Amino acid sequence: AVGRVVESLMPMVTVLGVPAFYDKLVNKRYVISFTRKEVGQSLDYSKRGDLGIIIRLDDNDRCHVAAVRPDSPASLAGVQQHMILKLINGTRMQAKTEMEVLHLFATAKLPMTLTFMGPRFPKMEEEEEDEGEADTEDAKENGKTAADSLRMATMSLSIMQSFNFVARLDIDWPPIFARIAAFFKELTFSFDFFHPECTVEAPYEQTWAGFVLIPYGVLGFITLAYILLWLSLRLNVAMNNEYRKISLWLCRNAYFRACLGILLLFLANHMELLWAPFTCFDREDGTAVMVEAQDIPCDTSNPRYRRVFVGAVLGWLILSTIYTGIFYAMHRAYAWQIGC
Repeated sequence: AVGRVVESLMPMVTVLGVPAFYDKLVNKRYVISFTRKEVGQSLDYSKRGDLGIIIRLDDNDRCHVAAVRPDSPASLAGVQQHMILKLINGTRMQAKTEMEVLHLFATAKLPMTLTFMGPRFPKMEEEEEDEGEADTEDAKENGKTAADSLRMATMSLSIMQSFNFVARLDIDWPPIFARIAAFFKELTFSFDFFHPECTVEAPYEQTWAGFVLIPYGVLGFITLAYILLWLSLRLNVAMNNEYRKISLWLCRNAYFRACLGILLLFLANHMELLWAPFTCFDREDGTAVMVEAQDIPCDTSNPRYRRVFVGAVLGWLILSTIYTGIFYAMHRAYAWQIGC
C-alpha cells in the first residue's frame, strides 16, 4: 500500500522538477559482496567467472538485472530481478555491452562488492508480477476455452458425417432414425438441396466435375492468401529475423488448420461424388449403368463414363495423398513430443 502511495506521487514530483527525489524515495541502495568461499562452489564462476546474473543494457547504458539463475552465487547472495547495477568494487559502471559487464565480473578481484539500486518496496513489484501472472492465466484460460469450443465443433461435425454415412446403408431404419439422419444431413454441408443442373441444362459429367472441384477451389483461394502473406513476411527487410520466423510458423499453422477444416467440411459430399462412378446396378438386359446417372453405362469404352471414372481415380489419389500427409504430420508430432 505504501509503495502505491509513493507511486501516485510521481506526477507531482516530476512537475516540481525533482525526479531525483522520487528515485531516492522509491529505490534504495543494495550492497552485496561475494567472497572467494561463496563463489568457489560455483562451477560456472570457476570456468567463466559467471555469477548467474543475466544483464541487459538500456539506451542510457544503465545495467539492468534481467534475471538471476537459480542456485547461482548471485541468487544465494540476494541479487533480484529489476535491480540496476551501479558499482563494481567501488568503480562506476562504464560498459557499453553485456559482454563487457560479464568480463568485468570475471576479472574483478575477490572479495567482489556490487552496488545496486533496487525498489525500496519489493512487495509492490511482487504484486505487479502477480497481477501479470493472473492476466496471463486468464488469457490462457480464454484461449483454452476457444480451443475447446473449436474442438467440440469439429468433433460434432465428424460425428454428424459418420451418422450420415451410416444412414446411407441399405437398411430399413426406424422412422425416428430416418428423421434424425435427414436433420443431420442438412448440417453436414451436403449439396443435395442445391441442384443447378435443374436450372441450366448440362451433362452429368460437367456438373459432377463442378461439385468435385468446389473444395479445391476454396483451398486455392486460401493458398493464394497464404502465399501473399508469406511473401509479405519474407520481403519485409525491416522485420526482426526471429519475429519473422515465428510469424511464418504461425502463418503456416493457421493455413493448414484452415485446410483441415475445409477438408472436414466437404469430406462427406466429396467422397460420395468420388464414389459415384463405382456405384452401378445391372439392368434386365445385362447392361450396367451408374446409379446417379442412368443414361451413362458403366463401361470405360464410353467417353462420358471414362471422364467421370478418370476424374474419380485422380480424386481418390489426391485424397489419399492428403491423408498420407496428415498421418505423416501426426507421426512427426508424436516423435517430437517423445524427443525422437
